[in-house]
Amino acid sequence: MHELYVTESLLNTVLHEAKKVKATRVRAINLKIGEFSGIEEECIRFFFEIISKETPPHGAKLNISYERAKFKCSVCKREFERIAFRFSCPACGACGLLTEGAGGLLIESIEVE
Repeated sequence: MHELYVTESLLNTVLHEAKKVKATRVRAINLKIGEFSGIEEECIRFFFEIISKETPPHGAKLNISYERAKFKCSVCKREFERIAFRFSCPACGACGLLTEGAGGLLIESIEVE
């Protein structure tokens, strides 16, 4: 259910940015979701359709991409993406430390009229 809160925050940010540029309509919102965010794309789409009614973003296309989590080996310092459900370095086998791409939702850009 945290997607409702996330979607409300998304809508508020989009409304704020659209108002700053005096946009009358929002055509598209380009989003990036972190691999470990727990955010479900279909929930975001569902809630956005409902809560954006009668606002400039209503009907905007949500373009969603995913960001894979990045790790850095604690021993050899190699950066890597995990393979399957393993968090170990593919070069030396040591445990990797999460560096980015884990959570959250990022608004990459907003297309307005």
